[in-house]
Amino acid sequence: MSEPIDHHYVSQFLLSGWCRQDGRLAVFSHKGNRFVVDWHTPKYTGYEPKLYSISALPQPEQQWVEQEIMSKVVDGPASLVLQRMRAGELANLSADEMSVWVRFILAQWIRSPTDIAKLRREGSAALLRALEANPEEYEILRGDAPETPLVEWVQNHTNGLDEIVALGRVLPKLISDEEAGNIIIRMRWEVFHLPSSSVPLLTSDQPVVRLEGLKSRDCLIVIPLDPYRLFVASNYDRKLRRSSPDKIAKAMNKTMVQAARFKVFGSSEQHKRLVEKWLGHDRG
Repeated sequence: MSEPIDHHYVSQFLLSGWCRQDGRLAVFSHKGNRFVVDWHTPKYTGYEPKLYSISALPQPEQQWVEQEIMSKVVDGPASLVLQRMRAGELANLSADEMSVWVRFILAQWIRSPTDIAKLRREGSAALLRALEANPEEYEILRGDAPETPLVEWVQNHTNGLDEIVALGRVLPKLISDEEAGNIIIRMRWEVFHLPSSSVPLLTSDQPVVRLEGLKSRDCLIVIPLDPYRLFVASNYDRKLRRSSPDKIAKAMNKTMVQAARFKVFGSSEQHKRLVEKWLGHDRG
């Protein structure tokens, strides 16, 4: 079996909800000085070659994060939960299925190219923290070499260990963060179905939007599930059902575009002016 080289930071199963009959969805982005709308299948957008690869590992293991974490632990199970929520079965999700969805949320906050690049840059610091917490590992790694201060040893002898720690240890821990996960599990979960809205929902390369910190009472997590379904997690009833579907969709779309980094996805070109105005701009 060939190795998965194109690593998706926006899950294909999520983007599939915006595809028209030919299997493609609208991709809004800036190319140079131009704002463009392309049409792609989920397979050919929202990815970066070898995004999660660990080059320090032997060739057969370099795609471990993509194969064993992103595909098997995150996306595979979450795709089944998304199907149930799109079918109106949120209230019937089991505790395990809710945990799967939480893992998907946590993964989406840290799996973009920007976040992975930052994680790689911080690999040495992560390795240092890991060895400080487990001195016996440092002794094993140092072997018979002369005793050296830990900081100096990390700077001179990592040889890829920083990359292995960053992507092989830190990333999986962040995705399975028990404290953050418990906070989200305890929130009030709702899926709003907006079939009467004249404004289809958008999604982006940051498809899970969080307003306020997780520990804030006002924390709000929103995820468009398809053009007419919106997942919302909050600590209290926001009374969103009192608002018209169009009002909810318009507010969500502006928030989604402002949160995006490089790409916005839709089911049509209907929102071209909105995306062109706000993509790449700070919230105001």
